[in-house]
Amino acid sequence: MTAQLGDAHKLNAIVKSAQLIISDQASFSMVQAAVQAAREDIIRPPKLMRCDSYIGSQSIDLLKRELGLG
Repeated sequence: MTAQLGDAHKLNAIVKSAQLIISDQASFSMVQAAVQAAREDIIRPPKLMRCDSYIGSQSIDLLKRELGLG
């Protein structure tokens, strides 16, 4: 299940039902705040995992080369 940060209803549904939430670096603090806000409503809070960029720097460099941008 996925949610955008602007969709508070869906984010809260994920926080209340997930065992593990994987988030990018930019939205990690907001997801963490949503978990803290819902702490009283959930028995087991989900584990939070912050991940690096979805697309690695090597992939970006290869794409730039293929497109003739670098």
